[in-house]
Amino acid sequence: MTSTHIEADQVYVACRPRDLGRRIRIVSYTPGHDTAQIVDADTGARPRQISVWKLHDSATTRYGKPRTTGYVRETTAPEPAPAQPWLVLRDRHSRLWPWQWVCTATVGRPQQTPATCPDRGPARTEDHARQAAERHAKSAHRYTAPEA
Repeated sequence: MTSTHIEADQVYVACRPRDLGRRIRIVSYTPGHDTAQIVDADTGARPRQISVWKLHDSATTRYGKPRTTGYVRETTAPEPAPAQPWLVLRDRHSRLWPWQWVCTATVGRPQQTPATCPDRGPARTEDHARQAAERHAKSAHRYTAPEA
């Protein structure tokens, strides 16, 4: 989702891990236009234009995966963690295995760039997909369900 409230003096951080948190600042933006004028947030140097489609409100995609392109608005409050580290999705392309689970847990050591667990699996029912995802999260990520 592209940022819908772009204003001057907002600061954005690069989503690409290789950019090491490069920060940009919006200098000017005219609502309805496709580009915004930016500079480096720390130095004020390198004035240039950027497509507004590269400016995002959230550091995750709508599927819960971390963004790897574009810039995300810098915030002081952390994003809330998902209730469980998996998604259960309907697979429209398979009649034999119509459901699948996708692990969304963040993995990696503190010194490494965080990554999302690549595990996923098919299931015949939504309930089986949820159970398989929970078994994976418990065994691979030591996940325990929060108390209700």
